[in-house]
Amino acid sequence: MIGPDQMPDADPLRKESFFSRLGPPSVAKERLRALESRLETHRVGIGGDTPRRASQMERDEFNRNGHVVIRRAFSPRAVALLGDALKRLNPPRSPDGQPPSFMWKQSPEVWAFIFDPRLGLLAADLLGASRVRLIHDVLFQKRGREKGTTWHRDSDFWRFSGRGALTMWIPLQDTPAEMTLRYVTGSHLAPDRRLLRRFEKAALSTRHHYVRTPLTLGDVAIHHYGTLHGSTRYVGPALRRALAVHVIDAEARFAAPINVYQQRHNRDCSWDRLAPGDCFTDDVAPPMFRP
Repeated sequence: MIGPDQMPDADPLRKESFFSRLGPPSVAKERLRALESRLETHRVGIGGDTPRRASQMERDEFNRNGHVVIRRAFSPRAVALLGDALKRLNPPRSPDGQPPSFMWKQSPEVWAFIFDPRLGLLAADLLGASRVRLIHDVLFQKRGREKGTTWHRDSDFWRFSGRGALTMWIPLQDTPAEMTLRYVTGSHLAPDRRLLRRFEKAALSTRHHYVRTPLTLGDVAIHHYGTLHGSTRYVGPALRRALAVHVIDAEARFAAPINVYQQRHNRDCSWDRLAPGDCFTDDVAPPMFRP
């Protein structure tokens, strides 16, 4: 039977989200059985009992280009279940227009997907790390004529020492190339990772070779946190949804912020509890499951 002590134990908010809503003991047992059944169906649907590992070719591509697509990392059914759970949540944007995040704290299905060993193993394989931690997740939802995402590096928002971090961009539907992220190949190797000025962002699309790839349900696009990436304006009637999962090397150490974006991220993710040089603790960056 699933219980609170079987979840990562450092975040009381997560336990409150799931278990305080089960009701009185007379009904909690039955609800826990139903939850256990859903999570077991979800776990098996992710891809069976053998996690998908990154091949040497995929590792080399990630290290060389700063991005890679892992095909059929998950079963389409598992991603469809993830999409259904997120649709039921229907989270709004923040008051300042930012996309919703920390979905794993709000849904047992999302929690089960993110902390399944498959994500942790893929991330660890690509980073060359023995263990990894979750930074947070972000749900992107676009329809109609929404503007694209400007060129940026994830390192604009996070600062730490260690092997690095990556983002796993999981589309919640089959997604044509024009609706996926675009990457500047090799940009993670650049020694200069300062914030780009507006005119530099405008010139990127014409001066650099960038790549974008169509994705089918079950694929995951992964990029290094130093890779320049963005997206173009989306024009279409269909809703384009993707869950981005940000993962960090578990041996990383916190570094002081050097811009306002990092200061905001530290506040939102409780990294401001840490001092420069501190290891990341479970309450601000929970460990992802490993076999």
